[in-house]
Amino acid sequence: MDQLRFTGLNEDGTQLLMTATDGSRYAVPLTDGLRSAVRTSRTPGAEEASP
Repeated sequence: MDQLRFTGLNEDGTQLLMTATDGSRYAVPLTDGLRSAVRTSRTPGAEEASP
């Protein structure tokens, strides 16, 4: 499975723009289901620490 890196949003903000390690680019629809999954999967206070 490829690892994808978030690179931004499309112009109208309806898709996540992602890039794979091999340079392939993807657009992922930003649906209500995805928004909900991201909100509920985060643990308060568990943000990544800055280096």
